[in-house]
Amino acid sequence: MRHPRSGQVLPIVMVAILVIILLIGGLISWMQNNSTWAVRNQKTTTAINLAEAGVDRAVWELQSTTTTWLAAAAGTSLSGYNFDTTYTDIPGGSYRIKISSAPNNSVTILSEGRDNTTKNIRAISAVFKNQTIYSAMMSGGNVTWSNHRAGQYHIVG
Repeated sequence: MRHPRSGQVLPIVMVAILVIILLIGGLISWMQNNSTWAVRNQKTTTAINLAEAGVDRAVWELQSTTTTWLAAAAGTSLSGYNFDTTYTDIPGGSYRIKISSAPNNSVTILSEGRDNTTKNIRAISAVFKNQTIYSAMMSGGNVTWSNHRAGQYHIVG
């Protein structure tokens, strides 16, 4: 004689297997999409890093001499910094730079980075101002040289 509940286990097991198959399929799909998004994000990051390298290069150029800063602030086009040169010194891509004048003795740097593999392009714009930054030593004009030893000084007051 059979027990009245003996046929109920099979449908429960079948439903459990179906749920597990659906969950596994969803996880596989999610992992594939996540991998694609990670690679795409890496390529975007490469383009942004190249654009940042362009900003760093332009800042270095502006700080090289006072004449360079004054020329850029006056609106004079600097060779290599007017989207006229493509720099390829960093592996993985290239970048271009444009330096232009801005109000109040400021300079705008526009840098465009391009990833070689995906041809992804990202740009960064930065504004820099030439201004005096006071040093840690503030004397109020009371610095005098001492005759005790050559090269030494003391602060009076």
